[in-house]
Amino acid sequence: MSEEEQQDERPIGKVRNPIVVIILFLFTFGIYPIIYYYKVFDELYEYRGQGLTGIKALIIIVFPVIQILSIIFPWLLPAYVGKLFEEDDQEKPINGLYGFLVIIPFGGLVLIYLIQAKLNQFWEEKAATA
Repeated sequence: MSEEEQQDERPIGKVRNPIVVIILFLFTFGIYPIIYYYKVFDELYEYRGQGLTGIKALIIIVFPVIQILSIIFPWLLPAYVGKLFEEDDQEKPINGLYGFLVIIPFGGLVLIYLIQAKLNQFWEEKAATA
């Protein structure tokens, strides 16, 4: 099986409205971020075949002993999205440095919006060529 055929068989992630994602982040008292990180990391792992899986992200978020590791998510998730584009021979529209947005007011919300918008762009391109 050629590399192009393998790429065609990879599951495409879900397109989500970035505004709805932000609203759910704000108004679900921390429940939706858990679901979001699980789903997005899982979709990225399923497509790329490497990186943090959804279940590993969930374990990091849920278990207090290792929950401190979730502090890397603002840097890790945009880095994974950037690699997604890079592995597809496209220019990286986002990278791990975007994680520093969390240190400015409302920067975390801007970061989530950017991450989801770039993911949507990638998944929509893949769906159009499938």
